[in-house]
Amino acid sequence: MLPRQLITRLSVGLAIPVVAALTGNEKTIEEVFPALYDLNKPYTGRALGGQNFTRCCLQAVKATYGIVDGKLDFVSPNNQDRFLTETPQDLSNAEFPCGAKYTGDDNGAPLVTVPYHWCADNCGGWQKSVNGDLNQWIIPFVGFILPAAVFCLSVPRRRIFTTPDSLFPNHLPKVEGRWVEFMTIRAAIAASIAFLNTILWVAMVFTAAAPMMLSGLYEAMIDRNVLDAILKNRKWNRIRRQKDMDIAGIKREVHLLYAILVGNISLPPKDEPPLPDQPTAWSDVKRLVETLDPDPSAPKPAGSPKAAHIDKSAGSATRLRLHTMLECQVSFGATVGAPIIGNNDVAHTIAFGEWWMTIPHVAIVAGCLLAGNNPNTLEAIMSGFPHLSDRPDHGTLKKRVSGFLRILDEYFSPVYDSIYQPVWMWERGRNKRLWVEKKLEERLKRLNSKYLEHESDDAKALPDDIPDIDVEDWLYLVLNVIVLLLIPFVLAILTSYHTPLVGLSCRSFTFTLYFLSQFWLGVLWFWDYHRDKHTPFFFRFRNKYYLPTPFALLVTFGLLVSGFTAMVGTFLQILGVYRNCLCKLPIQYWSNPTDVHVILSSNMAESIVYARQYWLSTGIASIVLLVVVCYLGWWYQRHWRMRF
Repeated sequence: MLPRQLITRLSVGLAIPVVAALTGNEKTIEEVFPALYDLNKPYTGRALGGQNFTRCCLQAVKATYGIVDGKLDFVSPNNQDRFLTETPQDLSNAEFPCGAKYTGDDNGAPLVTVPYHWCADNCGGWQKSVNGDLNQWIIPFVGFILPAAVFCLSVPRRRIFTTPDSLFPNHLPKVEGRWVEFMTIRAAIAASIAFLNTILWVAMVFTAAAPMMLSGLYEAMIDRNVLDAILKNRKWNRIRRQKDMDIAGIKREVHLLYAILVGNISLPPKDEPPLPDQPTAWSDVKRLVETLDPDPSAPKPAGSPKAAHIDKSAGSATRLRLHTMLECQVSFGATVGAPIIGNNDVAHTIAFGEWWMTIPHVAIVAGCLLAGNNPNTLEAIMSGFPHLSDRPDHGTLKKRVSGFLRILDEYFSPVYDSIYQPVWMWERGRNKRLWVEKKLEERLKRLNSKYLEHESDDAKALPDDIPDIDVEDWLYLVLNVIVLLLIPFVLAILTSYHTPLVGLSCRSFTFTLYFLSQFWLGVLWFWDYHRDKHTPFFFRFRNKYYLPTPFALLVTFGLLVSGFTAMVGTFLQILGVYRNCLCKLPIQYWSNPTDVHVILSSNMAESIVYARQYWLSTGIASIVLLVVVCYLGWWYQRHWRMRF
């Protein structure tokens, strides 16, 4: 009998009764329990997902009862050989345990347990998800995978797989007579590439969640320190009743404000200076700052012989540019979704949904940042400078690249068609630090130059000594990341761990491995960020061959473990591979499962109790906590946008 027919027979009790009344004249067990018909037929394909644990439960019931001395009774007088404790009469009066569903009765169905060796011998293989059970595959997709994909769209990325322009012809004559081709083959190819880009980015965000959140919060702390230093410097000037700030001080502050907004754009390596005509974000921002030239016709402030007023039009233009660039960053927003509650399958679905809360947490951190994701904003501003009109555009710069990088740009192209390119999310904190440090290094050089003696005291002063990230800040940052990673992990563990049999099993062990891999990647992120020089990912030899560094091997190991548990683990859950005899046991019994029993029935009283104590509470907690984290991120970004 097919698995779908078994489930249908069990669920539609009016058409085919599951239990008949006992008369004492039964000749076969099937007369009392019609669902036990046809269980002796061979059942193949179990190793490829063809197993059915409802059928296994029926086999256990049939192996427990039989016709003994002309009446229905236990086959074995030994209680240890029985898979149910209820007598046939009690079972006929209770809810049938195989395939049972919750109907409002907290007593549940009788418990059917078998020794592990019996399960392995008679119910080997795994049970794939069926189309008719929405709890097994539809709810995971709608409940947390699709919302996670939406959240991932707000996480900045650097490159995507290119969709060829040939799939979208720009001349209508080419389309005439070929509508079927364009609407089927080419549309399918384009949709497949878009789907691949989305799936890979979801996997990447989930895999590298800890480095992304660490980098994002680190960038947010740099923004906070820079803005606090500038505001404190302005407040100090008001206390001193100094109305006019030196032009050098104004330029310095404006440059730092630009660094906050475009600090996610990559800087050229120090050992590889750019070509003379190749534009860089750093040099272009310096040009923007240098437009704040003093107005020679304006009177100079008293007591400051070298100071002068900035040109009013340049000042207004600078304020407009900064405001426009800030507004180009998408304001904070989020969508909240959560799966529903049901039987053991849904309990594990809830656990995976709570685990996937990690992705919204990454998106929330990314949404808190002030730097815009699209570098075309800066390019549009720089296009207004006439003397920059003859420099190469993005297309020209791409043609200069050769070899492997040319192929990479062709098929794995940058997200933004711009001469500037943002860094990956896990590099944003370091890159923002380089922007600020580079400006301060220039200032220190000026402090040591022979021209310093001619400048005013205000120009000599640093912008209130922008504070470094101290130990207290690092502890606060790490604590926030741990909480953002720990909340999904703890909720998922509580739900999956307390799904009978209670204990650490396949699913909860998947969550544990993922959390440990994120901790490992976080440690490597700190190792790299606290070195004086950025740790290279590859060794480069004179023959231009590249070999991975020890650091790269450690990172790769962490990414492989994290990616396998995150994506492969979720795929195994949705496919149904975790529905097997071994995964029904806690890990502590795997080495010696001889005397351990496996539960085959559903809707037992223990599951109902745990559903009330853990499944419902953790599901509600996941929604509430996600809303709280979203609100805190929303408030944080609005607060610093207003202070900017």
